[in-house]
Amino acid sequence: MTAAILARLLAEKYRDDPDARRLAELLQPVAPGQRRPETRARRGERDVLIVGAVDAFYTDMAPYTAVKTFHADWTRYASTVWPRERNLSDCPARLIGTPRASFWELLQLEDRVLSASRILQVIENAQCGLQRAGGIR
Repeated sequence: MTAAILARLLAEKYRDDPDARRLAELLQPVAPGQRRPETRARRGERDVLIVGAVDAFYTDMAPYTAVKTFHADWTRYASTVWPRERNLSDCPARLIGTPRASFWELLQLEDRVLSASRILQVIENAQCGLQRAGGIR
């Protein structure tokens, strides 16, 4: 039985069960080049964290300089402190209110550091979205 058939059967038979619906969604085939819903959600959360961290901690710099500094700090954290903290279930209290708390959350979502050019794209995409929504002029 293929995953698509199993997903359809689960969706029909257990229509009122949220767990069965979730399992059916996960079993749905994804077209080539498309992302699964959970991947899109995780990346959306990652992008919000990046924009929030740059906006909160790197505002006194030009945008490109802020991105380069954010990337350098994230890379440094990932290579020095993260290996000791990767197994913690909660962000260490000493990191709260610092850029490192954002790095910890980002690496919990995905255990890799984005390139500086990708971080810049994320921020530019967020600003375009805000401009379309009427937030930034």
